[in-house]
Amino acid sequence: MPVGTRQLVDVGGRRLNARRAGRSEPELLLVHGIPTNHLLWHDVVPALAQDARVLAVDVLGYGWSDAPGDWPVDIASRAGHLPRLRVPVEVVRGCRDSQVRPRYGERLVAAAPATG
Repeated sequence: MPVGTRQLVDVGGRRLNARRAGRSEPELLLVHGIPTNHLLWHDVVPALAQDARVLAVDVLGYGWSDAPGDWPVDIASRAGHLPRLRVPVEVVRGCRDSQVRPRYGERLVAAAPATG
């Protein structure tokens, strides 16, 4: 059973599935690679939640997030929805650094290559 509480967050007409856990700073945003979902972080969230507030999110079209419909589905566009979650970005997984660094600047601590 996943740790934390599940919520759907509106990002301007579509909803992203998010699971929150933990109570203290810093706030960590965990984003899965393509083609997985937030459950990729299932084993990691409990440990991180001991010392941080964790938000594991399903990007648009994956997991329990809404289907993209007519919205663009490239990785850079999906990364563009993340600031609407209104959390400081500390960790981004699943997007290449060059795709997300311009949007997040110093708030981005780590970006790993896309999976798959």
